Amino acid sequence: MSPYGKVKLRAVVTDRVKAHELYLPMNSPDDEEAVNYLTSSYHDHVTHTPAYKEISVHMEVLDEDGPSPMARGNFRLGHPHALPGVLVEKKWERTDYEPLTD
Repeated sequence: MSPYGKVKLRAVVTDRVKAHELYLPMNSPDDEEAVNYLTSSYHDHVTHTPAYKEISVHMEVLDEDGPSPMARGNFRLGHPHALPGVLVEKKWERTDYEPLTD
């Protein structure tokens, strides 16, 4: 909960997120989990983007047992699989590649 609203969701406690920080994805199909319920109408006056990263929240344990909020096979569950970055050399070698500049 925050001064603006509250959400109810399952959480995973991990060392990937620093102490006293909470990470919530921006998009959720479930209204009860929507992070926008925690945010205010404050925004950056130059870019007009919402101040999503500056929210004070209070977490409360509702139920310690239950299904994981992450789907089976999610790499964050301890079996990471490195994903290749952008392979620009392969892109440049393609016969249909056209550079944007000379």
